[in-house]
Amino acid sequence: MRLKKSMKTWMISSDKQAIDETIHEALQDFISRKRSGYAIKVSDFLLRLAVDEALTNAWRHGNRCDRSKSIILTLRFHPERVDIVVRDEGAGFTPCRIPPPYNLENIFKRSGRGIYLLRILAAARWNSRGNVVHMTLD
Repeated sequence: MRLKKSMKTWMISSDKQAIDETIHEALQDFISRKRSGYAIKVSDFLLRLAVDEALTNAWRHGNRCDRSKSIILTLRFHPERVDIVVRDEGAGFTPCRIPPPYNLENIFKRSGRGIYLLRILAAARWNSRGNVVHMTLD
């Protein structure tokens, strides 16, 4: 039996509680689809980490915690992988201008590792404006 592509989209208010609830719901949806044969090799932990980091960045840095703005999360399920897209309403940024967290001057900072993590975990890439991240987990 060949699986068809499957997709789920959430529109989330820029609110930490709404984001946490969406992460939980997205993980539950992912686990359910995985039982049906989708994204069979994708780690639950890595999906949760990538979605959490991307949504938190969209809320904190993109939308600047502005509750009047929204974040859109889309998961596209394939037999061997899952594609994740997160879009915020912020002004965007240039990812290559973010300094690497492993440089000595950044190693003790409390933040600044999210983009690096997303690139390693999920082959992340951003649109030209910098307000949409596309990731693939396989």
